[in-house]
Amino acid sequence: MEKFEINNIETTLIHTNKFKTLTFFVAFFGEFNKENATKRSLLTKIMNSTTKNYPTKKLVASKLFDLYDANVFVSNSPIYKTNLTVFGLSIINPRFVDDPNLLEEAFAFFKELIYSPNFDENGFNENEFKEKKRILRDNINNIYNNKAMYAFNRLLDEMGPNEIISVSSLGTIEELDKITPQSLKDFYYQIINNEMVKIYVTGDITREHVIELFRDFKFNNLRLNLEVASNDEKHEEFREVIENQNINQSQLMMGFRTNTNALDELYIPMAIFNMMYGGMVSSDLFRVVREENSLAYSVGSSVFFDNRLLIVNAGIDAGDYEKTRDLIINELDRYKRGQVDSNLLQVAKDNLISSMMETSDDPFSNLTFIIKNSMLKNYTTDDIIELIKKVTIDDVVNASQKVELDVIYCLKGEDNGNK
Repeated sequence: MEKFEINNIETTLIHTNKFKTLTFFVAFFGEFNKENATKRSLLTKIMNSTTKNYPTKKLVASKLFDLYDANVFVSNSPIYKTNLTVFGLSIINPRFVDDPNLLEEAFAFFKELIYSPNFDENGFNENEFKEKKRILRDNINNIYNNKAMYAFNRLLDEMGPNEIISVSSLGTIEELDKITPQSLKDFYYQIINNEMVKIYVTGDITREHVIELFRDFKFNNLRLNLEVASNDEKHEEFREVIENQNINQSQLMMGFRTNTNALDELYIPMAIFNMMYGGMVSSDLFRVVREENSLAYSVGSSVFFDNRLLIVNAGIDAGDYEKTRDLIINELDRYKRGQVDSNLLQVAKDNLISSMMETSDDPFSNLTFIIKNSMLKNYTTDDIIELIKKVTIDDVVNASQKVELDVIYCLKGEDNGNK
């Protein structure tokens, strides 16, 4: 991994010949909050589809086909109170095709994607704006119909109504209604002119070539002090919230505070604890809740380090709520008492190591991993693999003892009596 600057922009080059492609990210780091979440969501949708000189999806698709099926994208993702907006280009390495101008043409289009959105003096193209706004509105409204997603969002609302965890990256209908073609154009310029920018490249390409390709990419590149990991503590007794709807399968969501983020010593042990607890098919929750007691259609856990959360979700019959809830709590208590299966620990380690190796073998995943870790401890995938190998049973017990139940939310339906 090599770091240098281009036009005062920090640039990271991962030189490797294991990919046939070259992948380029231009990443903008800004604040994520309730006021701008919907604008970020809508802007990403619009900029993914057209540009000023390629104002239709057909023209964009045709251009990418001419570039040997190159791929461009704009993505948007929050990391605690920091938002990451990435403009990406992936293209076959020109050494594999007979086209000496390929990379320069691809970069001209990449620059078009970033600098020339489909707008004029009045804002974004009216037809494109209305279409993408309609799609986003449908996506937000459809959360209600996806009961697992609805229950997840309701849990976060209950856990932190005044915290960033309750802010959806999709946005809200209320904020969407306020956005105009002009206000979205203004917001685009806020990102381009006022956010911190970094460049990331991976593939078989030299530093000198990267500098030449990005020679015309210039931004104000403000140096910002951004919050990327929560340090909030929670000491209240846990609460139970029950909501009833006319649905067949009930959704149980249990929100825990891990009191651990990616900057803490227990970062890797907490990831392994989550895998053992409910993060894989061979986990204890899957075995105890589903296989041994037949209490859930599905059950699992996920850890969110930027917000210091662990969420357990289970699809159950309404009549099995109390039994399922108690088993999930009892399994956590078992870990806290030091009852950890050494064989399961090794399975969890192997699964996480395999996942890290898959990440390093995919250029998109690897660059995304590097970007996020650049905001934290600058771990490489190899660093994390070595840390995983060193985790002991005591480390897992210590991690589990940091986990505190905060809110139980259950979206209850009819009691089917079947699994």
